[in-house]
Amino acid sequence: MTTTTQPMTEPWRDLWTPPGGGASRPRAWAASVAIIFQVLSTALFGQSLFRHRTMSATDAVALTRSLLQFETVNPPGRERECAQRAGALLQEWGYRVEYHEYAEGRTSVVARAGGSDAKPPIVFTGHLDVVPLGTRKWAHDAFSGETDGDKLYGRGSSDMKAGVAAMLVAARAFGKKLEGTPGITLVLTAGEEGGCIGSQKLAALPALMGKAGAIVVGEPTSNYPLVGHKGSIKFHATFRGVSAHGSMPQLGVNAIYAAAKGVSKLEGFSFGAKPQGYSGRRGSNR
Repeated sequence: MTTTTQPMTEPWRDLWTPPGGGASRPRAWAASVAIIFQVLSTALFGQSLFRHRTMSATDAVALTRSLLQFETVNPPGRERECAQRAGALLQEWGYRVEYHEYAEGRTSVVARAGGSDAKPPIVFTGHLDVVPLGTRKWAHDAFSGETDGDKLYGRGSSDMKAGVAAMLVAARAFGKKLEGTPGITLVLTAGEEGGCIGSQKLAALPALMGKAGAIVVGEPTSNYPLVGHKGSIKFHATFRGVSAHGSMPQLGVNAIYAAAKGVSKLEGFSFGAKPQGYSGRRGSNR
């Protein structure tokens, strides 16, 4: 089965992926990424790099299953082997590949093809780590890439190894055809879950990262391209009390009561910002 990339009025309308990290449809992911490549290459490069190209859905599924077999649950992460697999493929397809580790085994990949001083490249980015399995028993093996009908199961199948696989398959289509263009950069990071540490470490290396003409993040959005991203504010609060003997509680101040009052006030807190259609209501994760 192949997915063509002919122009469509609403190319994402029939490409749907369920939210969450348990199951995904990589064929839809691959088609969506191919269309995004086509639109952005036309806008930034003045030509479509996908002309007369097809993309194998089978390849996207197979590569997703391969990536799922690397156990990259964060914590602890251990993205190195998965990063080396992705990097080896990109190097084989004509990309210049660099690896960066911010801690033992916490490996990110930066791969480039093409490049021009006239315009910055298109950047495609995703993360290699996945969230923990949780406490409930899985109906399918979390790390074997089992399929059931048109769904593929595994921890990170949707968030976001199917997205990474789709970007890799799309990148393969023209990795050796980018000479003389602004080019493409793929940034596959470690340590996204729980603070985006890997991307922070890369961002601290401006000489390495350079500028981007456009950035596409392969997070699951039901295969609809969205402009923008929710941010987050994280803080630590300290509540102080005064210890006292149980026989004289009136001499003490209970810090737990003060903390409880502070937490309850968060429920009614407003950021004072208008909601936006693509990101929903602002609020706190209590």
